Amino acid sequence: MDSRILALVLVAAGWPGQALAWGATGHEWISGIAIEKLPDDAPAFVRSPEAISEIALMGRELDRSKGAGETHDKERDPGHYVDLTDDGKVMGIVPLDKLPVTREAYDTWLRAGGSTQYRAGYLPYSMVDGWQQLVKDFAYWRAAVKGAETAATPEERAWFEADRQLREKLTLRDIGIWSHYVGDASQPLHVWCTSTAGATTRTRPATRTARGSTRACLAS
Repeated sequence: MDSRILALVLVAAGWPGQALAWGATGHEWISGIAIEKLPDDAPAFVRSPEAISEIALMGRELDRSKGAGETHDKERDPGHYVDLTDDGKVMGIVPLDKLPVTREAYDTWLRAGGSTQYRAGYLPYSMVDGWQQLVKDFAYWRAAVKGAETAATPEERAWFEADRQLREKLTLRDIGIWSHYVGDASQPLHVWCTSTAGATTRTRPATRTARGSTRACLAS
């Protein structure tokens, strides 16, 4: 697993559009087309027709889970967007090219400027979190493959084969879920906070599509 997968997903997502969100169909296209374009040296289990279909469908799941409950939604919904002002800063506070490593540090910085990660959104961290999980997924998958190849007994080989099959299912699921966030990042209204260029205070509303709400981006 390498950065080519990220690049391919971004390329597949990069068509112009005026929609407020990609919707289920858009996310299916983004996730499915990206996997179809993977190079031949990507593991075969990721590139099979069945895998492409499953990943495409799972690409929409994070939107389908919205509305599960207040605890669920309040924590997860901000992971789908990040509000950027004209100067390339999150809510006019945190430079996008200087994001801290952790969400805790990100939230601390935002709070010092009068905002929070839950107002500003934390989409970049959703993407990094998913990417790091996939790196771990593929590491365990490679270990299971090697274990089956070098097993000393039929029993050991059977154990590693079962683990490999489980790892493949988990990895496909994680790719599908992660690809949703990459799709969100290609949607302008998930990464944009409207403003008046040159104004000291930004108060114009940025429209969001989570259950049809409209939120105002306020940053000075």
